[in-house]
Amino acid sequence: MNQTISVFATMLALGAAALGQEPGQDRAPRRDKRHAVVPEALAAARQRAAVHNKRVLVVLWQEGQDLAQMLKRDRTVSRKFLYEFEVVQLDADFDRSVERPAMLVQDAQGKTMARLAGEAFLKDGALRGAELLAAVQAHFCAPLDAEKKLQAAMVAAKKSGKNILIRFDAPW
Repeated sequence: MNQTISVFATMLALGAAALGQEPGQDRAPRRDKRHAVVPEALAAARQRAAVHNKRVLVVLWQEGQDLAQMLKRDRTVSRKFLYEFEVVQLDADFDRSVERPAMLVQDAQGKTMARLAGEAFLKDGALRGAELLAAVQAHFCAPLDAEKKLQAAMVAAKKSGKNILIRFDAPW
């Protein structure tokens, strides 16, 4: 039994060493171009936004509020936000220069396109979805030409010898 535990611990230590980590050490946080720490959830949202032709909506919340959940539940905005934005809710430690609650509209590279005061879209604890949608609609991604994307994919597939997977559920 003791040999099994020590072998398991040794395997964990070797696996962590192969990844360049000390046992029990977390991965280093990502940094953006300005060398600021980027939370993993935001970095993943930016990657998804680049692939799916979306923007990133960073929700900076105030204690006791869950604006991201309000966006998912409100029928006037939930479908548009599903197709147009990768929504990420971050805690108070991210970008202390912005007064809470707030929403930042960013592109896939992390450039902030708009700052929206969250209080302007909250009334008596309820989300004013129509006004929020009107404020962010100017920042939706321009639709892509599917024919051009298909032709580019076919050229790249022919060069690399790979197949193409066509998804018909893309919002663009």
